[in-house]
Amino acid sequence: MDIPFFHFLLHLLLLIPTINSLDFIFNSFNTTTKNLTLTNDTRIESPVIRMTNDSNQFSLGRFFYPSKIPITSFSTSFIFSILPQNPNSPGFGLAFFLCNTSSPPGAIASQYFGLFTNAVIPTVFPLIAVEFDTGRNPEFNDHDNNHIGIDLNNIESKKQTPAGYYNSTGKFESVQMNSGENVRAWIEFDGKSFEINVTVAPIGVSKPLKPTLSYKDPNISNYLSPEMFVGFSASKTNWIEAQRVLAWSFSDSGTAKELNTTNLPVFKRGSSNSLSGKAIAGIVVGCFVLVCFSLFVLYFVWCKRRRNEEDDDDVEEWEMEYWPHRFSYEELCIATKDFHNEKLIGYLAPEIANVAAPTSASDVYSFGVVLLEVACGRRPLEAMVVDEEVVLIDWVRELYARGCVVEAADSRMKGEYDVGDMEMVLKLGLACCHPEPNRRPTMKEVVALLLGEDVADAPGKVLSDLARGDDNGGGGGELDEEAPLQSSSPI
Repeated sequence: MDIPFFHFLLHLLLLIPTINSLDFIFNSFNTTTKNLTLTNDTRIESPVIRMTNDSNQFSLGRFFYPSKIPITSFSTSFIFSILPQNPNSPGFGLAFFLCNTSSPPGAIASQYFGLFTNAVIPTVFPLIAVEFDTGRNPEFNDHDNNHIGIDLNNIESKKQTPAGYYNSTGKFESVQMNSGENVRAWIEFDGKSFEINVTVAPIGVSKPLKPTLSYKDPNISNYLSPEMFVGFSASKTNWIEAQRVLAWSFSDSGTAKELNTTNLPVFKRGSSNSLSGKAIAGIVVGCFVLVCFSLFVLYFVWCKRRRNEEDDDDVEEWEMEYWPHRFSYEELCIATKDFHNEKLIGYLAPEIANVAAPTSASDVYSFGVVLLEVACGRRPLEAMVVDEEVVLIDWVRELYARGCVVEAADSRMKGEYDVGDMEMVLKLGLACCHPEPNRRPTMKEVVALLLGEDVADAPGKVLSDLARGDDNGGGGGELDEEAPLQSSSPI
């Protein structure tokens, strides 16, 4: 059949009144809806039809009346909503189409509406689409990112115009199609004059008298078949855009039936159209758990603050000047393996056996043992050494008496230290371990010496006095015990 004869036959068909007219209306959609075919990623999300799948990067979908219908003249009306996840992302939109196949071969996603292959290769079958485009593609000569276009076998529109409507005074009012708001569209095709009129307006606005877009061209007949599928198609790529159809009416024998625009779901960015009973129950339970958790956290913070306030009451003067040097009960448990005797012997001051509770002086003694332990690299009590070196304090004190205390330094350091600093640390450890509690330095003096800060006396004199003790107060029997602590040279 050559093309001129086909055009003549089509004109004859257009002049013959339709005997079996088609007239249907869907005011909403659910899983029991009949007389619709959904393909690819299109699915029903009651009470609407969702065109694409957010989780599919190159998603496309279509739905249409399940059988071909005679194309003479027709009127159709529908309500749609387009809502991108990111308002600044490239848009896609959706299209109403007439095609002699329900699955155009080679159709791709992205900005091609799931209908076309690309701009330079037109389709080889009759295809007419009315695009409601929310993206601007310069390669298709799009004027903006919010327009309506007539596509004839090609993604590049034959005619396009910004989306909007003419009010009763004739003023053009813009309609932002990607706002998520429900938009109503009307499409009329006059098969006698080959004219397509497209009108859009927000819900609540009566159909304007003047169409948004009018396209009249006898060449439209080149893109029609005697029978064609009618329906909707949409696609996307990386960016998420929810394209929904809420209602649809169609008639090939007159004006499409009026759609019910009341109680329609509303879509806004960051929210769903409705909440189910389970969702509400989940929110209530979640809020209850959150409140309970918040109260628990507040109680924990309050208890910790009370404990810190109680501890602050016992802070000593030296701690205020430098910083608190206290260990928690848990830290002490770990260090002593639950206060095992083998871990405690060697750290306790001699007077602990005769007092009810530890004192600041006994704490200084224990610190002195730790100081010697770190400097010498060995425990307070060693079993695998000669008898003279079993007790760390006695061994260091003996070396001090012989004038060679630095020999007690940890041999693993291989002499990589300042001899003067090492000698000062070892002597300070011995001073902290003085047998008489009242002869030991205070922690304030110890910290000052370790930090190299000024104290009442020079560090050397403080250590020498602590080592020698008071000649008048030492007394007979204690003199021999203190003799090893006497410095043979200034520190």
